[in-house]
Amino acid sequence: MTERSYSNDPTNVITEYQFCPNDFPSQVFDLPNKNEISIVVIGAHDGVNGEQYGLMPFLDSINNFKIYLIEPIKYWFDQLYEVYGKFGERAVYLNYAITEKTSKIKMIDQGVMSKIGDGNLVVDSKSWDDFICENKINSIDILLLDCEGYEFNILQQINYEKNPPKNIRYEYVHSQDKEEMDLFLKKMGYDITLDDTDPTYNKVAKRV
Repeated sequence: MTERSYSNDPTNVITEYQFCPNDFPSQVFDLPNKNEISIVVIGAHDGVNGEQYGLMPFLDSINNFKIYLIEPIKYWFDQLYEVYGKFGERAVYLNYAITEKTSKIKMIDQGVMSKIGDGNLVVDSKSWDDFICENKINSIDILLLDCEGYEFNILQQINYEKNPPKNIRYEYVHSQDKEEMDLFLKKMGYDITLDDTDPTYNKVAKRV
């Protein structure tokens, strides 16, 4: 078990626990036999190591993938290349948030856990459809969501008839609509389980 504590406010220190080692994600996701695996990570920098919950060992184990790294906070975004630069053109870096429309949006600065809300931090935002269109994404094999409670807002934007992600790993612990989010995904054709490596914070939805 790995313990991580962090906060910009010493009176509100956040502690989370993760199981380790994270043999990610072979025992979690159903991956297709195809030439290139498409991966989208929203909230790409975890605020500590720069990669999401053991993602790096998985990427190191495969050759043919394209990963889209979406991170709205400039400070953390600027550090992503240090982590993913070795993958060259297989990594695409996108410095914005995914929201309901392409514009600007306010975020609350909480250090490594900044979130969308009425804060003093203003970042660029992009709608899901605009993100998909601009990057010419035809399919998504793995979608990772670490958005501090904004996961459901993003999930509701996806066109599940045209371009449904095959596997979704989403942080549920901060959501105000946990049950509604799960019911929505089940209605969209997914089986849902707790994530093997981090069940306290994350769930996995697999397309049936």
